[in-house]
Amino acid sequence: MRTTNEHMSASRNSSDTSFTTINSVSIALAETELDIENRSSYSDVIGRPTNTPITKERIAAAKRFSLMIIVINVVFIICYIPQLAVLLSLFFNRSFWIQRTKDELIIINFIEQMVIMNNIVNPFVYGMFDRKFRTEAKTLMCTCCKYRNK
Repeated sequence: MRTTNEHMSASRNSSDTSFTTINSVSIALAETELDIENRSSYSDVIGRPTNTPITKERIAAAKRFSLMIIVINVVFIICYIPQLAVLLSLFFNRSFWIQRTKDELIIINFIEQMVIMNNIVNPFVYGMFDRKFRTEAKTLMCTCCKYRNK
């Protein structure tokens, strides 16, 4: 059976060990922070080191990409909201198709075609904003034309 002195010395040893561990961890963290502050290279979003600075061209490309995503989403909303309205009208009014005039049916047919137009417009939006997509599309078209003319 342990005596009180043995318990106290054991607890002192464990507390000394834990303070030593805490002290070594804090020193390691401080050294890491100093290393990060003194590092002269650049890093990406995740923190991986890179050797290239963020240039104006990269910023412009990021802005073009963001604008492209916004335009694609706006076109998607414009093309799909009318279709959603027609579907909701059909859901809540079972006699929806019976009550429509010929002109209304033409408009509804056009609204249904807008979903397809969204898919047609997307490559043009990509081509307007993405240079790489534009060059690859030109290469693909030229390749197809070469095989077609043979």
